[in-house]
Amino acid sequence: KLNGANAVVVNGSYAYVSNAVADTLTVIDVSNPDKPVIVNSTTSATQLDNIASMYLSGKYIYASSRDDDLITIIDISVPTVPRIVSSTATDSTDLNDPWEIVVQGKFAYVTHRLGIGAPASGAGMTIYDISNPNAIVKASTTASTSSINDARGLDVAGGYAYVAGIISDSLTIFDISSSTAPVEVGTVKEPIRMNGATNVKVVGKYAYV
Repeated sequence: KLNGANAVVVNGSYAYVSNAVADTLTVIDVSNPDKPVIVNSTTSATQLDNIASMYLSGKYIYASSRDDDLITIIDISVPTVPRIVSSTATDSTDLNDPWEIVVQGKFAYVTHRLGIGAPASGAGMTIYDISNPNAIVKASTTASTSSINDARGLDVAGGYAYVAGIISDSLTIFDISSSTAPVEVGTVKEPIRMNGATNVKVVGKYAYV
């Protein structure tokens, strides 16, 4: 149930762990940190296949499936019984090898590592309208062949999305004030101090990469 344990989110007394090899979401009771106990799991080879990232918002977990090129929403309103609500269709064009997922309001933002035909130079970010968890709608996608090469880390703050490119050693910023038309507003590349940029976290006026 923890074969290939990867991403984890915690809600109250429970930790939810994705398992990349087992295609499983496992629930662990962590109310006693000295004795965590596995209480349940759910498996899907088509909706939880190699989860790279998860984001907890309200009663839902949002997960990105690398091998199936999709995102999945899981209902955890009953904490010990996670229930898959819906997934997007497999999208090897605008969500080829999705990596990090971040939810803000009614939108989910997802970086994808590759472009059409799997070039890392086609990496970018796709935005989904998740206002109806049962019917996820793609709002837009953006890619940059010049500034993002293999998009990985992602953070969303103050109307902007910040994307780290691992091969391009870069941080690219998108204005997301329009969910249907995000605009690239800036990028910085630094092959020495940002070599292999993988994660990004924005705090106030600073981005930490």
